Amino acid sequence: MTPVLENVVFHNFCIGCGVCAGVCPKHSLSMQWNLNGEYNPIKINDCGKECGLCLKVCPFAGGNKNEDEIGQQLFKNIPSISHRKETGFYLNSGIGGVASKEERYQSASGGLTTWFLRQLISQKIVDGVICAVKTGDPDKLFKFTVATTDAELCAAAGSVYYPLELSEVIPYILEHPGRYAVIALPCFIKALRLAQNKNKILRERIVMMVSLTCGKLVTSHFAKYIGYCSGLNEDIANVHFRLKSLDNPSSSYVTKLIGVAGTETTISWNKENLWFAWNLLSHNACNCCDDVFGECADVTFMDAWLPEYRQKPEGTSLWISRSLVVDDIFFHGIETGVIGAAIIPIEKVIESQIGLIKKKKQMLSYCLMLFSNSGNSVPQKRIPMGELPVPWVDRHNCKRHLLMMEKAKNELVDSGYNYQHMKEWFAKDAKDNIIIRSIIFSFAAFNYALRRIGIKHT
Repeated sequence: MTPVLENVVFHNFCIGCGVCAGVCPKHSLSMQWNLNGEYNPIKINDCGKECGLCLKVCPFAGGNKNEDEIGQQLFKNIPSISHRKETGFYLNSGIGGVASKEERYQSASGGLTTWFLRQLISQKIVDGVICAVKTGDPDKLFKFTVATTDAELCAAAGSVYYPLELSEVIPYILEHPGRYAVIALPCFIKALRLAQNKNKILRERIVMMVSLTCGKLVTSHFAKYIGYCSGLNEDIANVHFRLKSLDNPSSSYVTKLIGVAGTETTISWNKENLWFAWNLLSHNACNCCDDVFGECADVTFMDAWLPEYRQKPEGTSLWISRSLVVDDIFFHGIETGVIGAAIIPIEKVIESQIGLIKKKKQMLSYCLMLFSNSGNSVPQKRIPMGELPVPWVDRHNCKRHLLMMEKAKNELVDSGYNYQHMKEWFAKDAKDNIIIRSIIFSFAAFNYALRRIGIKHT
């Protein structure tokens, strides 16, 4: 058994990024679907004398540099750079969207992520962008590819709530000289940074890393569940996860699906317990993540989940810059009026993700303790295990989440991937009973009232 299979995959902490398979010098690993709809590396060749590289690039393996250490290595010498425990290093932060109304309404939030990637190509900062694209293949709806034109980047725009892996594009970078940007989730970016520390070619050719804030990475069955609940009675060929409407706030998710026979359906995430499904049909590794803001990336994008913006139908983007090149691109965009954006204090960015920060910076301490108490191997994280105070309601929710997440995956597999069964299970069993829900609601209302008068209570 190779080191990453024994130390990470076996303990169910693999996020499926594929970096281990992409950098393996013996090509001993291949990324394949497991029963839960997650990518895992499997051994296809004997690696002979184990070099351990697969473990050294894993974002959830113990003994590797954490986000603080990688950030120090990358960003500490940049003039005027600052650091906060919530965000990691930051140079500037901003808010806004593209000036074009058409482009903005076609985007997931404010359209700034795609606009930024297009600037990287048009200004010849990079030769290609590693990004997610639709495949039309029901068994693999999305994959990473190398976009080299403006049209290809525009076609790749939009949110992707689906597993992806990098094992195919890493060899491409190694074999094709050039300058590349990569846009991926925080843990994927961390894995690439670890790989750059071990591989000079990756270090020289990947010149820009772009991250997105992430609540969790869902399994492939989440898309299939959405399709079933939308009334699509055929395999999915194409999915647009976040449509916008002038009649709804940007926080109201609507997904459009197209089947292999051309049938089109749409569904709101407020129906059929889709948010429960998103929460439970996800990777276990996400329960051990402490990186909210993609701290290893040169720039991180996110939705502006702020009271003054979340009700706006056009959507609004936030960004955190850790690069002078990134700042130059945004300052020029603002000056020329191509984007309607402004620099804002980092505190506003933190406020926009306060729920995610609570989960990944405070509740994680309790979650890690639960894993340890159950006899599981626990990834090394920056958050001290079991040492941070966690309110009893959050402790209850954390325990229940881990339990229901395991049950949901078992129900799906045991039912033979019967999505009607899962629909009924989510409706009946995935929620607390009415008494517990009433207690939790009362406690939350009480805490809210105390906060309004300036008192903190746990």
